[in-house]
Amino acid sequence: MLIRNGILLPLEEGDAPVRGDLRVGDGQIEAVDQSLALIEGEEVVDAAGCFILPGLISVGADLQDTLLLDAEQAATSRMSSQVCDTKRLRELLRSEALIHSVAAGAERLLRQGVTTILSVNEPSLSDRVFSTALDAGVRLIGAPCLRASLGDAATQLQGITEQIHRWHGSNEGRSQVAVAVDTPLQCSNELLQQGASLAFENDLLLHCNLMLSKEMVDEINVRAGCHAVEFLMEMGCLSSQTLLSGCHHLGAEEPNFLFGTGTHVVDIGASPDGLCDDGSSRAALVDNGVSVALGTPVGGGQVIDLARRGRAIGWTPQATLQQCIEGGARAIGMDDRLGFLQAGFAADLIIVEGAHGPADPHDVVLKASQEHTIRDVMVAGDFSVRNGALQCSQVSSRAEDIVESVVDALQAESGNS
Repeated sequence: MLIRNGILLPLEEGDAPVRGDLRVGDGQIEAVDQSLALIEGEEVVDAAGCFILPGLISVGADLQDTLLLDAEQAATSRMSSQVCDTKRLRELLRSEALIHSVAAGAERLLRQGVTTILSVNEPSLSDRVFSTALDAGVRLIGAPCLRASLGDAATQLQGITEQIHRWHGSNEGRSQVAVAVDTPLQCSNELLQQGASLAFENDLLLHCNLMLSKEMVDEINVRAGCHAVEFLMEMGCLSSQTLLSGCHHLGAEEPNFLFGTGTHVVDIGASPDGLCDDGSSRAALVDNGVSVALGTPVGGGQVIDLARRGRAIGWTPQATLQQCIEGGARAIGMDDRLGFLQAGFAADLIIVEGAHGPADPHDVVLKASQEHTIRDVMVAGDFSVRNGALQCSQVSSRAEDIVESVVDALQAESGNS
């Protein structure tokens, strides 16, 4: 396939956009030049008036919960006149909605130009998350999450080992496995240490969820006798293969522990103006040499306001895109194959209309991502979105479509009509 006459959008500050062609074959970029000769029989994609750049990378999405919150709210509203067993409601929704939910998250992120997703999920649901997301047309890094409530460490680790054999590197390299560990309050020391060992010994990513609230921070400090980040260092969890999320309440000195470990912090935008609420901002982490990768809020279908998040750190639109693409590739350890328009790299591309106007081209791309108006999205050389239309949509992705049967089942169980 030859993609012709596009504007190759640079991500390095100071580099100017250039008109050029790309040749794609076997899932990779085969050649990039200002003008490539057409090979007989080759498919041609006209990108005149469009920007071409690598696909965005989202770390920390929660695909399995994309629709569950919306569906739970809708179902609870429908049951408002009756006594509603919310625990049973969520159980039914989770069973009924999983495939729809994962598909919805993957499809919405594809429309934003995201081609690679790291999704943390329950180990028992991993196989269904993998198969559904890959069918939707994304590149997926699935991270089954270890926690004490799920059973003994040996059984959980064995389950992840089996998933590594099933999924890691399969689907022409579109599926990868990572290891996730829950917060230090929900994992034993043994589980944290063995989860880290499993990841590092198999050259996998380790996703650590640090904390969710100020109360959790205080409890971790009391139990461990030190700051949460320092505790994870003692457990052997921090390295260049580690993604650290849930950093909403870091103490001012904690970036010092992260500096030098190579750990990447996942910014899921918990607060409007800063990643951390206790004096340590996104900018402070960046200034201290800590790599910050932009992630997705819980529920992978939520729209990511990348431009706003970049401004909060002090990044230009160009730097924001660079962090979402090259920075994301570094964070997941795949910057040798993703994130660059170079021969030999994966053909994960987005094509965005709007190259004729006077607006900042990087602003144009960020706006198209925000508004779901990206023209084409390619993953591993195949179009997942073509001319604005999803190519692999197989299931309904609306919360309303799964509420009816769940409400009926719950009413039947409670004897209500």
